[in-house]
Amino acid sequence: MKSSNSNSVGVRDEEVLRKKEAVTFLYRYSDLSNNNIAQQVDMPANEVQRIIEKLSKLNAVRLFEQESTTRIEKIMSSKVVSLDISKTAADAA
Repeated sequence: MKSSNSNSVGVRDEEVLRKKEAVTFLYRYSDLSNNNIAQQVDMPANEVQRIIEKLSKLNAVRLFEQESTTRIEKIMSSKVVSLDISKTAADAA
């Protein structure tokens, strides 16, 4: 049997999760400022800013992954060049 304290923690966690989801939605699909988003979801502006920074970083990583995916056929050459083991990277360049 759970105590009322653990129930209130669970309810609080669910509330925080809902607020984070609302921040994510408003950030992605509205033109509201960060302060307006904070007011809409009743969260401190600095918490909203942290969530938005994480979303921005995640978006940047996803974009980088999409842009950096190049099929090897586009950059490889059928002409293979090799060097002796005693050569340096500068020699290879």
